[in-house]
Amino acid sequence: MLRLTRSRLVAARSAISPLAAVSRNSKGLSAGIQYSRRYASSKQAKTGKDDLPSFKKLIMIGIVGTAIFVKTVGSLDKNKHKTSFSEAEYQQVVNGLKRRVALFQPGEIDMQLTTIDNIKDAKAKMTNEDPAAKFIDPKDVVEEHRTNPDDRYKALLDNIYAVFGKDYVHNLPEGLLVNLLVQYVKDNVNQGDKVVIVDFPRNLKDASIFESEVAVASKITVPKSESESDVCKYFDTVDKVVLV
Repeated sequence: MLRLTRSRLVAARSAISPLAAVSRNSKGLSAGIQYSRRYASSKQAKTGKDDLPSFKKLIMIGIVGTAIFVKTVGSLDKNKHKTSFSEAEYQQVVNGLKRRVALFQPGEIDMQLTTIDNIKDAKAKMTNEDPAAKFIDPKDVVEEHRTNPDDRYKALLDNIYAVFGKDYVHNLPEGLLVNLLVQYVKDNVNQGDKVVIVDFPRNLKDASIFESEVAVASKITVPKSESESDVCKYFDTVDKVVLV
């Protein structure tokens, strides 16, 4: 009887052991799943947090952007209030300018040029000119800027005058003479006028810039002694030269 009881007890324990093992394994698996979920959730939250810019980063971006804006505005204001130019500064401005539309389109005015160096001789040799024609001497235009104490080009022109004397008008930085003529024509010439500019152009560069920014010349009067000059040959290609 005792042996039978022990046999049944051993059998019962054997039957219980697999169930206990399964139970233990189930608990371990459940714990592992819960841990994995917590880890994944924690990692996801951390990743999401890292993907977003921190408050400090946003502040730094704002500060840098503001600094750049302030510096740019300051630079613009500095240029805006500038009242005079050195020769180097003027050249930088000229190089940075975009090509402008001419003040007058073909047919709006009669723009004539002559390399005769003064108005008196030009009027004497250009006998067929309209008495109402406006004669302009670039030397007078430039001198007006040099002697104006409030003119932005005064300091630059004074420096050039100190080196070259009365001939300083023919030694201006490239483009400056045309720039001053543009301003003069804009202020003193109207549509329908007949204009003669004496002692101009002195070179092909000035001729090209002038026609691009002021008006296309209808003709140019040149002394016969200058018939082989580059300026004369340039305008002769479009049949605009009158030799006197």
